[in-house]
Amino acid sequence: MATTINIISDWVKAVGADKVNVHSLVSPDSDIHTFEPGAGEVTKLADADVIFAVGLGLEAGWLNSLIENASIESSSIVRLAEYVEPIHWDGHDKDSGHAKHQNAGEHKPGEADPHFWMDPIRVQKAVSEISDVLTLLDPENSEFYSKNANSYNSTIQSLHKWAAIELSKVPESKRYLVTSHESLGYFANRYEFEIIGSLVPALTTEREPTPKEITDLINAINDYQLTVIFTEIAEYSKLGEAISKETGTRIARVNSGSLGRKGSETESYLKLFETIVNTIVEFLA
Repeated sequence: MATTINIISDWVKAVGADKVNVHSLVSPDSDIHTFEPGAGEVTKLADADVIFAVGLGLEAGWLNSLIENASIESSSIVRLAEYVEPIHWDGHDKDSGHAKHQNAGEHKPGEADPHFWMDPIRVQKAVSEISDVLTLLDPENSEFYSKNANSYNSTIQSLHKWAAIELSKVPESKRYLVTSHESLGYFANRYEFEIIGSLVPALTTEREPTPKEITDLINAINDYQLTVIFTEIAEYSKLGEAISKETGTRIARVNSGSLGRKGSETESYLKLFETIVNTIVEFLA
């Protein structure tokens, strides 16, 4: 089976263990928004019994054509975001510049946010769906998949409780975030933070901010007297550094979009989320 991102691969391995063979199309430390598949990906998809994707347009820029080239039936694709009650990103408030998220290709205000893995509670729903899909494919091992999913979800629930305790160390006056793009909406929604702005005010990394958007962000940072910008690894580094210099803020590197390579501190979903929490607490508490 195949997954679009390695975060999902990690979940599938946790549920399926040695009974599944999983391949992630997007490699570690890569940007799913700008991923360009090669000919090898077509073959890997064609050989997969099922393809687990995020959905909600996250992979639309390349997955649809890849599926067509591999002659894959739509029933073989499981878009996990459809099972987690997604929130919607409503852009930035015209007066304050705040990013607005509501419960609920290139994303526009009002569209569903695909970055649901930044909310451990929703991840548990995705894990349960993975278990259900594996059971349909291999009913003889249904108990095995169910047991593994329940165990993994219990661990994720413990991660959530730990995160809530750690993040409570951040005072209310500092519970504001500036990010590289709108990737932490679920995190902010779950743990009562507010996203003041992003280097690119969009759910994708595939466009450049306008001069007005950059000016609005600088004004918001100054108005809220923010001290740090949280950016993806190697994402918008020059823009982030320029705004950091202009506003006197520090740059904190976080990688929320992809697992790191084996042996790194972000090699698994659990470690990735823990690292993000620790980084936010370190810079804001």
